[in-house]
Amino acid sequence: MRVVKFGGSSVANAERIAVVVTIIREAVEQDKDIIVVVSAQGGVTDQLDQMCMILVQQPQDAQDMIDALREREMSILHELLQPEAIP
Repeated sequence: MRVVKFGGSSVANAERIAVVVTIIREAVEQDKDIIVVVSAQGGVTDQLDQMCMILVQQPQDAQDMIDALREREMSILHELLQPEAIP
């Protein structure tokens, strides 16, 4: 069994995620029994912490942060769904 772990900067954007996919594919070719561990994208954990802290006092600010995070993630997802994005 092999464990491959990717930190936040490894999944920071679509380009980096595509590299991670390639590494995972190569790992599977070498050893069918792998475990993949992925951290939150760089900065996301801090954003979630901030959202929790302001949620009670300023719910709209928290919602704005949630919307911005959702927009970032959707942008990355749409980029990854392009046929040329993943080798």
